[in-house]
Amino acid sequence: MTGMLALACFVTGFIVAWLLRTGYVMAQISWAQEQTQRKVRYWQSEAIHARSVADSVLRQLEASTGRSAEPTDWPGADADWPGTDADWRKPGVH
Repeated sequence: MTGMLALACFVTGFIVAWLLRTGYVMAQISWAQEQTQRKVRYWQSEAIHARSVADSVLRQLEASTGRSAEPTDWPGADADWPGTDADWRKPGVH
């Protein structure tokens, strides 16, 4: 009887330890995802700021030279950039 009780305590302890470890790992993953999202939002805002600065500089250039500058042809976020790493899967790209 004592052996079965010891085995039950061991199994219960193992399950509780596994649940605690799983919760800890999930919290670490959640924290890492939050940090990644913060970094992405930061760099997206930096890109927006850089584009607005570039537009301002283009307007200043147009005003100082009297000629219209080349149109800005910045692609959107969903643009398919040529030469990206995804192209290695496409036959005949290289």
